[in-house]
Amino acid sequence: AIPSSDFAACPDDCGIPCPEDCGGNATPAANGSSVPDYFDILGLERKFSVDVSELKSTYKRLMAQYHPDRHHSLSDPDELEKFTNLSSSITRAYGVLADPHSRAEHLLELRGEPITENCGDLVASDDGMLLMQVMEIREEIDEADDDADILRQLLVQNEERMGGTCTELADAFEVDNLDEARRLTARLQYWKRIEEKIVDKLSTVR
Repeated sequence: AIPSSDFAACPDDCGIPCPEDCGGNATPAANGSSVPDYFDILGLERKFSVDVSELKSTYKRLMAQYHPDRHHSLSDPDELEKFTNLSSSITRAYGVLADPHSRAEHLLELRGEPITENCGDLVASDDGMLLMQVMEIREEIDEADDDADILRQLLVQNEERMGGTCTELADAFEVDNLDEARRLTARLQYWKRIEEKIVDKLSTVR
């Protein structure tokens, strides 16, 4: 057996830490399905505020320990496959938790309050001015054409909006206000899409 203090023991007694698809690190959701707990997989406290440097160092440490390339000498292909699955789970967990929006979505999913694909109704119900603001920002991006300075300025402004929303999100999760957390997560999705639009346009500017 391979010892581990970072992961729950596999319910199948396979002797190695339990990857996502094995079910040992899954949390029952409100609909009865099992949701992989990425915080648990990385051994982190389940909260929105995450130390990014700690998250990165944890990911590197776990990958150095469990990456299948470090266990290529294993003669049992099943055990090697388990390390491959575990490595994939660690990578997936890091990707979700490193991004504030997907982290918030994951927390809501774990709490049985997932965000649906159509978040417009959630925002419009009590934050209709946001939709108008988003339209105006998109127009500014389009009007910027290939002016890199203006686009970078718009990117900085959007980063400030994202930072403010993340601060509010941390507060909402801290006091267990899931309705507010859902609304703010939907808002953050709009800011994230704007960021992607600006970055994509900047990539075409020479």
